[in-house]
Amino acid sequence: MKLKYTLAALAATTLASNAAITLTKDVTAFTNYALGSAVHDGTSFTGDFSSATATGVLTGDSLAITPAANGWVQIDNGTSAFESIGNNDWTMELTLTLTGTTGVAMWADPSTAAAGGILYIGSTTGLGTGAVTNGSNGNLDTTSNVGTHTFRMAYDQAASAISIWRDGVLVTDSFTPANPGGGPRLIVGDCCSSLGGGNNFTIEALSYDTGGAFAPVPEPSSTALLGLGGLALILRRRK
Repeated sequence: MKLKYTLAALAATTLASNAAITLTKDVTAFTNYALGSAVHDGTSFTGDFSSATATGVLTGDSLAITPAANGWVQIDNGTSAFESIGNNDWTMELTLTLTGTTGVAMWADPSTAAAGGILYIGSTTGLGTGAVTNGSNGNLDTTSNVGTHTFRMAYDQAASAISIWRDGVLVTDSFTPANPGGGPRLIVGDCCSSLGGGNNFTIEALSYDTGGAFAPVPEPSSTALLGLGGLALILRRRK
């Protein structure tokens, strides 16, 4: 009986924490899915992507970035699908490898309305959303981000909130959106955040979807856990 109650409580907590955004979508099905090799062709940045005082070296599908101080990779040409979303739902996902001691900014600003946000990804100082001097103020999460990790931000216009996931695990579903300024544009790098420059990182994939706010597709183990929790709830109600 104790196991049933434990599973039921766990399932209920998991469902509640993901209540803001219920639709899921795998990044490979995004309207704009880009591995590092789709951001840079080995010679220059391609498509909608460009550089603000940053250089890229492509190895396979991995794009190593060396930003100057206040340098970044961006979508800022005025014609991309991301820049024309307006105050509507969007999802942005970044998979990167961090080896430095500070971090990078993941900046989504799809319109001049309050529909964007900046996530600071600190190498050793976690995740933050406020003004920083070291890559993160750690107000969201204090876990080290050294190594390869995936970060997703999704803006839910109806809820007026941004949800953030790290490696598929929800960090927050109540990040208040804002207008970061200077947009519309999408940025990854040492942008306007005193990160120090020279903090090399590797873009494995940088993608966005203009069709909605989407949570990551749960891992099989998470799906199984939810199933067990749901079964426990049913069994409890039958008692």
